[in-house]
Amino acid sequence: MAEDQKGQIIGYICFWVVLDEAHLANLAVAPGIRRQGVATFLLKTMIRYLRARGIKRVLLEVRERNKAALSLYQKFGFKIDGRRKGYYSDTKEDAILMSLPF
Repeated sequence: MAEDQKGQIIGYICFWVVLDEAHLANLAVAPGIRRQGVATFLLKTMIRYLRARGIKRVLLEVRERNKAALSLYQKFGFKIDGRRKGYYSDTKEDAILMSLPF
């Protein structure tokens, strides 16, 4: 979780660990705070935490139209592994499957 100087939550990251893999479930930053490094900070913190615990890779799904998220994940070295057709029930949008091996 990331907070501003007033203690207000401005972003969070949610993931779970199963054996030696982690799954990034959600990464969110308040709209007025985006593009200020909060997501980068949260991802760096998560990766450092997972590496210290011997996790072998991180998996995630991201909406195919979420170009900002795709770009951020690729900047961190995540690679595209595949696609899930119609994964998101609200829009029937495909999910892009990505992973980052350590």
